[in-house]
This record gives sequence, structure tokens and C-alpha cells, in this order.
Amino acid sequence: MAYTCEQCEASFTKLSQLLQHRRLENHWQKFTCPSCKKTYNRKQNLDRHMTKHADENSHHCPECLKVFTRKDALDEHCSQHENQSEHIPANDLVRVSMDNPELDFPIVLKFMPRSALTVDRLLSEIERVLQSYEQFVVDETFGIKLVHVAIVKGSGYRMKPTVDITQMLQNKKKKSNKK
Repeated sequence: MAYTCEQCEASFTKLSQLLQHRRLENHWQKFTCPSCKKTYNRKQNLDRHMTKHADENSHHCPECLKVFTRKDALDEHCSQHENQSEHIPANDLVRVSMDNPELDFPIVLKFMPRSALTVDRLLSEIERVLQSYEQFVVDETFGIKLVHVAIVKGSGYRMKPTVDITQMLQNKKKKSNKK
């Protein structure tokens, strides 16, 4: 049985010889995308690429609304969101302060658990402060600052007994006065 190269029609008795010939001569079958004319050496790669054209721009990140052409790329992107340090656990404390040159004082929300900080809470605080500012406009001079305090979790360690210095000195004085 003979193995023939489709590019130059060279014939080989073994498949391994044909594959070696293709590697040396760069005679690989090319698979071309009919939409964008991009070529691939493997049919599987072309098939994967074709799914891009089938559902182009249909995968959106719910966090940042970034658009992806492939579902696997979106999944990888979403896992990066989960690993980012920007994620604040619900029990950690946050404080929000908002400032603008037109305000006499910044709008400051006290420290609260992150789970208690909602959009409604922010907007109600802004509304409360801005009732006297009829011409107030939220523009690029409006700044928001978020302070995050991480609550440490864990069992901790056993504390060593503490020594009350004043009590120890008083006891020492009493002993020395008795002698």
C-alpha cells in the first residue's frame, strides 16, 4: 500500500515516511475558513474557528459587559473576575465617601458590612444630602472613594496569660514591707 502526498504527489511505502516528508517540505493540507480566509493545518481547529462566525459577539460578561466570540473565552474571563482581589466578601466592612467641589461637606456612609451596602442605600444618602442643592450636577468632578476593611477569619491562637504590672508591683511592695 502506497501513501501519496497531496501537494507534490510523492509516494511512500510507510505512513511515517509521508508524515516526515510533510514536516520537512511543509506539505500539510490547509483548511481554509470560507468567511475570513484564515487557514489551519487541522480540521478540528477550523471547526473550532467556524463556531466564532456562527455565534459572533453573543457571549457577554455579566460583570463588565465585555463581549467574547467564544464561550470558552468568556468562561476563562469570568474565572478571572472570581480570582480578582476586587471581590469583597459580604462580612467585610466598607465605607463610602462621595465628594464634589459644590458640596460643603463630603457625603460619608459609616462603616457597614459589604452586604448592607446597596445601590438604594447609596442613592438615598445622596438624595438626603442633595435636597438643598437644586442645581447639583453629577459630572467628572464627583468622586467616590471606597474603604475596605477585611475581617480576618480563623481560629486564632491561644493568648498567653497577661501580667498586670501595677498589681505585681503592689504585691512586691507588700512583701518587701513585711520583711
